[in-house]
Amino acid sequence: MKTVKMKDSNNLLEETEKMKAVNIKGPENLVVEELSIPDISSQEVLIKMNVCGICHSDYELISGQYIIPFEYPITPGHEWAGEIVKVGSGVDEFKVGDRVTGECVIGCGTCSVCQSGNFSYCPNSDHFGFTLNGGDAEYLVARPEWLHLLPEQVDDKTGALIEPFSVGYYAINVHGGIDAGDWTVILGGGPIGLCTLAAAKGMGSKTILVEPIQFRRDIGEKLGADITIDPLSEDVLQKVKDVTNGLGADLVVEASGNKEALKSTFDLAKNNGNISFTGINIGQEITVELGKIQIKGLNIKGTVGSPYVWGRVVSFLQNNPIDLSPIVTHEMQLEDAEKAFKMANTSKDCIKLHLINK
Repeated sequence: MKTVKMKDSNNLLEETEKMKAVNIKGPENLVVEELSIPDISSQEVLIKMNVCGICHSDYELISGQYIIPFEYPITPGHEWAGEIVKVGSGVDEFKVGDRVTGECVIGCGTCSVCQSGNFSYCPNSDHFGFTLNGGDAEYLVARPEWLHLLPEQVDDKTGALIEPFSVGYYAINVHGGIDAGDWTVILGGGPIGLCTLAAAKGMGSKTILVEPIQFRRDIGEKLGADITIDPLSEDVLQKVKDVTNGLGADLVVEASGNKEALKSTFDLAKNNGNISFTGINIGQEITVELGKIQIKGLNIKGTVGSPYVWGRVVSFLQNNPIDLSPIVTHEMQLEDAEKAFKMANTSKDCIKLHLINK
């Protein structure tokens, strides 16, 4: 790609150029190609991607099994931070040079689901990086209503973690939040579980991370977990009861999608406690004692995405500078994305891999 130079105050690009981009051309067919830098409309902006994370759901695109319909070819990438290099004539909210990140679920805004305030569940929604070309490219197109300005206290690498962090934050926020008087149990030490742990600690809660892999428990401890438990060798329920005076956790966040972890949530929560299901498990049947929901008066919420909390999350990270860097275990250049996608899917010591476009 040619060196980008200032053309005018609304456009950093001198001329139409080529860019490197990840392109999923069909099932199990991911390549890095040179594509034309996309045009923008008067209501859009063009952004230079600086950092973009690889997510487990990207592999659903590669396999052809994503949860909503999509079409190939598609550029993945929905966990990103970048800098605006071109602004459409109708855009007033942002300017060239602004550092931004963006939401990835885009509701239609007009259906009854969106109007009720739940656009994550919009039946007509677009998903950035899934049904719209995403951030695994040198340049990406976005509309200003998706975007959030990154304050100087939030660097690009943290900015690229806002999407998974917001998912964990939202799983807590739907129950009204937590504080230092609460115990939060997080089931699963993957990116979402660890982000949930960081959010819970940032809110002041005491935390328990349940995760069978020692390496991930170690990362949890770096993020401030008060207790970590190996469910393969320890009695999770007994340990939770021991530290909660026999009552159970105020909040349980299931972030693994693991069958046994899902089954345990009703027991781990205290009477009138809260449970958020954010780990995805589709297609399996799980036998549970549903009567416990009534007997214990449990408050249960299934969550997808993080609607209406992104602005709060950016302010939260600005004013409560949590170090999320332990979650990012690997970094590779965008041009090496083919190798990066293979490694992130197979390496046992990879939690979050960031693609860098520098």
